[in-house]
Amino acid sequence: EDDAPLRIRCSPEGIAAVLDVTRTVLDMSAERVFGCANGMVFHLAVTLGYARHELSVPDGMRVQVLLWQAMQDNFMLDASVWPVKTFDVLKMFDEFPAAFSFPAVEAPALDAVTFLIPRCPQDLAAAVVRRFPGARG
Repeated sequence: EDDAPLRIRCSPEGIAAVLDVTRTVLDMSAERVFGCANGMVFHLAVTLGYARHELSVPDGMRVQVLLWQAMQDNFMLDASVWPVKTFDVLKMFDEFPAAFSFPAVEAPALDAVTFLIPRCPQDLAAAVVRRFPGARG
């Protein structure tokens, strides 16, 4: 189904226009903040939903991060005029691979970790010792 990612249909011309806006945003995002969170969510979500393959891997990750940032301030509710709703974007966003992958922390490296807890109550100290039995007090 063509409209599965966001429940909207996009023509080839529409996708081309959205990609053009996304590439402009990618070029300018290091120098400025964009004011319309709804517009950002709309075009970034459409880009990721329908044309992620048109972006390089680093640009796709940047768009994903920009989308997350814009979603902190948007208000595209189901009763709004926006054709892409927050629910759709969140559902799609949850299916993305992580924008950044971090190596797993290995347990043997715990001896190199220092916990600094000012005014540490006894209950918290006991919980830290239970969770990290090799920790030194």
